[in-house]
Amino acid sequence: MKTIKLLIAIVATGLIALFFTTCRGTDCPAFPDYLADYYPYKAGDTLKFANRQNDTLRFPIREFTKTEATSYGFCSNCECDLGFLQWFSEMEVKDSIDIFADIGRYDRGVRITCEFRYNERFKYGKDYFYRTETSINLDSVSASLGDTIVFTKDEAIRINQVTIVKGKGIVEFLDEENNFLWKKVN
Repeated sequence: MKTIKLLIAIVATGLIALFFTTCRGTDCPAFPDYLADYYPYKAGDTLKFANRQNDTLRFPIREFTKTEATSYGFCSNCECDLGFLQWFSEMEVKDSIDIFADIGRYDRGVRITCEFRYNERFKYGKDYFYRTETSINLDSVSASLGDTIVFTKDEAIRINQVTIVKGKGIVEFLDEENNFLWKKVN
């Protein structure tokens, strides 16, 4: 009988300790605006680019996702993640270029990406650009990325340079295959 009472007391003590050490009411913030500013778009926006020959490209944003603030009542893992922001754009012309981009947690840092995907007649490929900042302090990630990010790629299939400006998004990209510099227009 004493063994059963002792066992019940140990289990009750363990449950009480677990109750007081478990997170309750964890509030996780939305994806930070200072990182979202690298891709300041929303669903329905259209990115427009022109080259020197006055040709234009239009990329309507078809999908856009940004982690919103969330609250957890009880949780076993009480840490909030950075969340993510991602978007996808598909050109209005079939058999051409799509853009996929995101910013999110990567290992112990933050990764910003931009991927151009091609689906042209008899030709498919993609050029993938990324940069990872491994700072533990998220506030310093934005400072280390800076206001302008220039991605370059020596062995690109088609796009070998992309420039992203904080607050403006993708401002230009170089189409090496056609020898065109496409600049963002309003």
